[in-house]
Amino acid sequence: MTIFYRVIIFFYKFHALKSSAYCSRESREIRERSRRCKGGRNRHKPMSEKDVKEPKVERSLSQKNCGTLNFLKETMRTTSFYIFFVAIATLFWFAPTLASEYSVQELGSSEIRDNSFFEKKETDVEILTQKDWEGSNFSLADFLAKQTGIQFFKQGGLGSFESVSIRGISGKNILICIDGIAQNSANGGAFDLSKIDLNLIEKIEIYKNNIPAKFGNGKLGGAINFITKKSLQHSGKILASYGSYNFWEASAQISASPKDSFYISAGISTKHSDNDYEFKNRNGTLYDTSDDFTDKRENAEYTENSFSLQLRKLHANDFFSTFSIYGFHAEGGIPGREDYQTKIASFNGNFLQWHYRLETPEIKNGFWLYPGISGKLNKNMGESYYPLDHIGYLSSDFLEYGILHFSLTPEFYAEWNTNYFESSARIDLNYENGMPRGNSTDWELERFSSNISFDFLYNLNSFLKFGSKIGTLFRQDEIDKGKFILPTGTKNLDKENLYDFSFMGNAFLIFKKEKFPLSASISFGRFFRQPELMELYGVFPGSISNPDLKEENALRFEASAFLEITPNTNLKTAYFESHTENGIYWITSGTFMKPENIGKAFIRGFEAALESKPLSFLEISLRATLQKTEDKSNSKTYNGNQLPGEPTHSYFSQIGLLFYPFTFHFSAAYKSVIYGDRAEKLKQPGTPHYTLSVSYEFLEKSRLIFAIDNLSDETYRHIYTPFPIPGREYRLTFIQNF
Repeated sequence: MTIFYRVIIFFYKFHALKSSAYCSRESREIRERSRRCKGGRNRHKPMSEKDVKEPKVERSLSQKNCGTLNFLKETMRTTSFYIFFVAIATLFWFAPTLASEYSVQELGSSEIRDNSFFEKKETDVEILTQKDWEGSNFSLADFLAKQTGIQFFKQGGLGSFESVSIRGISGKNILICIDGIAQNSANGGAFDLSKIDLNLIEKIEIYKNNIPAKFGNGKLGGAINFITKKSLQHSGKILASYGSYNFWEASAQISASPKDSFYISAGISTKHSDNDYEFKNRNGTLYDTSDDFTDKRENAEYTENSFSLQLRKLHANDFFSTFSIYGFHAEGGIPGREDYQTKIASFNGNFLQWHYRLETPEIKNGFWLYPGISGKLNKNMGESYYPLDHIGYLSSDFLEYGILHFSLTPEFYAEWNTNYFESSARIDLNYENGMPRGNSTDWELERFSSNISFDFLYNLNSFLKFGSKIGTLFRQDEIDKGKFILPTGTKNLDKENLYDFSFMGNAFLIFKKEKFPLSASISFGRFFRQPELMELYGVFPGSISNPDLKEENALRFEASAFLEITPNTNLKTAYFESHTENGIYWITSGTFMKPENIGKAFIRGFEAALESKPLSFLEISLRATLQKTEDKSNSKTYNGNQLPGEPTHSYFSQIGLLFYPFTFHFSAAYKSVIYGDRAEKLKQPGTPHYTLSVSYEFLEKSRLIFAIDNLSDETYRHIYTPFPIPGREYRLTFIQNF
């Protein structure tokens, strides 16, 4: 046996000795028991005060089964990345032999197994929890892009604009929710993920294909739901962190139950960064390196304060009511382009969301009703001298500009479940209002919309299920104050009312048999996205709206499979296609940008994710996405070109070593060339990205985490405009649970 494998065996035996002390530690958590099971998939009714709170036993690290792995061979462009893959594959291939030869403990007939490493199951949803990002996350968009089929976009350091695409569908077509409430506003464009504080988030749900009816009609490209801390556990946590560029953050969370029928959960968080990192300034000459020089980012500081609160009350007759609030205040500078940094430009933003929902007991024969109402208030303001960032304004006056947006949404959500049939329906009415603040021309935009969505799942037999979802959206837009004049002067709108109606529908088959390791699904459907208010009528500095925009729509197909190779090893694969029409893209014309329907696009791809824990101290993740995104417009210039922002292939791998009280994680990611324009002239070369984190657990519930991002100090820029991204970053985090 080679020295390499003898080293592996040595560490395995060492860990077995250490685990004897560790395995004696068992924790009991209060599990959320708000509803009793009543047939179907996770269907429950509200609990009564006499319900028993069951303990959850956390098993030790030494009590994990060993598994097998089929290695996915991929050729990487960089030698270091290839070596990393080969090392993992070699180790993993022989792991089962080692485990069987040097087994520490047999589980016998015990059925208890720690599946914390396998949160992503063979369902339409992928689930990420706090353990996946705490202490080691530098960017929310970058963290999400570690999953298959997801790409990220970022314009700078902390607080800069971030978004993601899913399976070639851009961020503006991704439904972003917080506690099930849609965050995509009438302003249009992709939602800025940098405004979500992960310190207040307990769980993330990612839907790439089928979106449940409880979220409404969704978007073309799927949905991401961020779930804040729930109020059914007695617990608390404090977090403090410090890192590069004078980054610091602190947060505190607590959940309590003053009485058996009342629960409360609250959290506060603050973070800051100077964002004064160095970068290579190309001096406005993208193709001439002779005048490049090292520069430092200016006017890029960012500060954010956020909070969350949830109150949950058990009433008489098993009625539950839940009230939640989430909000933040953010302010900072607007640094501008790499070759034209600003000195004074700044912004501030305020956001507040509230939600009330009533949960009824079972009304009749598996029927539950959940009426509710929610509201949002969003105000964003900016101020600067013009011209700013070469956007074409000739005035040198100091201007203040912004938008105040608020919405109100009453909703009714219902579930009906039997032993063979599961269904849900949602009906909501939505009112949105947008108006300018600052020096902008006086105007007011209103939108009234009605959404109806319904889905069901029918058990054809013990292993085959058929499901479907249908939805409609009716919209009415109104311009209330005077004339709305586009900057081009080509069109005047005076108290104009515009109406639109859209529909979606999809169907799917699921093959899944109890205790059978293989499951699969196939689906096909039509999806849509209507233009947002600001895309149709809004005026931003450097942009022109387009009231003639048509709705985007897409025909989508997916075939996926999930294989549980061993209790500790699983493989998930998927093939997907999207045929889109009237895709809305912002096109640069002179010194302005304008949204246009560019015609058709065709997207197809394959993704695979292998997750395994072959040894009690070893975790391995291998993920790959291969896709082809084609511009299918009628333009000879662009037809057949790769869609902006989308690589043809991307890979992610991560290895975790668990030697209590230490945990080591090393990850490597790579994506191919990305183009920033439809003509394929502006591009970001393919580059690797490495991260490293070390966690040390001490005392009873204390952790210290040291993380390094962009280990090789690669140079990245936003693909559309030259906004530099930080190089290598460090972060030290302390976490105390209680």
